[in-house]
Amino acid sequence: MAEKQQTFIISDTHFGHHNTIKYFSRPFSSVEEMDNAIIENINGVVKKNDVLWHLGDFTLKFGQEYIKDIICH
Repeated sequence: MAEKQQTFIISDTHFGHHNTIKYFSRPFSSVEEMDNAIIENINGVVKKNDVLWHLGDFTLKFGQEYIKDIICH
């Protein structure tokens, strides 16, 4: 039996934004460590057929490849 699809809502991940580590007291030594931890946490909860709504402040870092890497990770 297939798992029931769930919907999740998040915001303010601030991928690629090094100042969020300081301003929000995030416990990371680098942006890469922060980004990877957020992705691992999301992937640990949100399954392949679920829906994830990201309401804002996704990233400060721009570039199609960077954003694609975050979304497809």
